[in-house]
Amino acid sequence: MKENFTNIDNEWMGKELGLTNPFEREVFAHIYAMTTHGKGCWEGAIRLLAARLYYPKSTIARAVSELVKKGLLVKEGSVYKSVPKRDKKAVTEVEPVPERDESVPNRDLAVPDRDESVPERDILPPILPINNNIKDSMLSIQAIQGPATGLITPEKVEEEKKEDADFEKFWELFHVPRNRQHEKELCAQRWHRKTDVVRRLILDDLAESDYRDTPSPAHYLEYYRPRDPFYLQKDEINQYLSEGTDVAFVREYSNLSETHITRAVALKEAGLFGLEIVKILRAKDFHPVA
Repeated sequence: MKENFTNIDNEWMGKELGLTNPFEREVFAHIYAMTTHGKGCWEGAIRLLAARLYYPKSTIARAVSELVKKGLLVKEGSVYKSVPKRDKKAVTEVEPVPERDESVPNRDLAVPDRDESVPERDILPPILPINNNIKDSMLSIQAIQGPATGLITPEKVEEEKKEDADFEKFWELFHVPRNRQHEKELCAQRWHRKTDVVRRLILDDLAESDYRDTPSPAHYLEYYRPRDPFYLQKDEINQYLSEGTDVAFVREYSNLSETHITRAVALKEAGLFGLEIVKILRAKDFHPVA
């Protein structure tokens, strides 16, 4: 099979493996072909795979991350292998669904994961007299609640203003269709429940690609799964610097101990994930790293 040609079996990969995202399906199809017909694996950097498939690096990195989480790919360093292998001789038959006895109560009704009618905050602020002076109102609230609660502070107000501004940016980047405009209030609730990192990743994904796996912004936010950081291999560092991309060395801590290792990422990537930066290599000062 030619390396610049990808054969996608939508019936198997889409229906049976559940790969509804076209990027995940195409990445899996390419690595599957290399695994079964090529060298037994795909070996190389994400950057090279993205260049081969003509997609942004972050898009391919997220697709690979999701495929690994779903158990469809195995990653060992810079080596990727597909896990499932299709048995062409196997014939699957769809079993008929028995008719439901209406006399028996249906106890399998879907229960929503979250009751959207429940207020998002556990503690409601006290009702205060109307005061046109915002600063005095904030001081009155702090006097009643006490400084230890930290429910409303000038810093918190600024943080919420930024969240609101970022949400408006999300709404603009998503290009919400007219028949989905009514979801804005629900989307705002879900947006404010996301962490800073996830909100930054969402905005970055929407800015880099016009693809949306759903026309519903509320559905998109509810089922959004963030990707892992896109760490660089040693041979990629010089390549990034030569292309004008700043590189950062960051600390990655182990979950089992306080020890850490140092890894390289693009400086933008370090900012997206809020990684602890140890050292920065500027592209303008580029010299090949041994």
